[in-house]
Amino acid sequence: MITSIIFSKDRALQLDLTLKTIRKNFDLCGDVIVIYKTSEQQHKESYENLKEEHSSVSFYEQSYSLFVDILATISGATSDYICLFTDDDMVYRKVEMSMDQLNNIFTVG
Repeated sequence: MITSIIFSKDRALQLDLTLKTIRKNFDLCGDVIVIYKTSEQQHKESYENLKEEHSSVSFYEQSYSLFVDILATISGATSDYICLFTDDDMVYRKVEMSMDQLNNIFTVG
């Protein structure tokens, strides 16, 4: 499976659509992790609502260093593969690939 990491800042509505399209069209996606940042209280409340709606998604508020957050997230990933998204990405159709095909792409020699 693939771990998907999504970056989001003050765009909970767009993130909601991204999460829904990943679940609908990206069957190879196992874990979904959101690293988010908010600038105002109303945005923070929107992310709290998303946490309830998407209970299978791991949400982490961005710390002082996005680099440290990314490194920690990748280091803790249970998958061999990582896919990065922003909150305005969409998976607009089914990903027609098996894990065997994915492994063959990255097999050397």
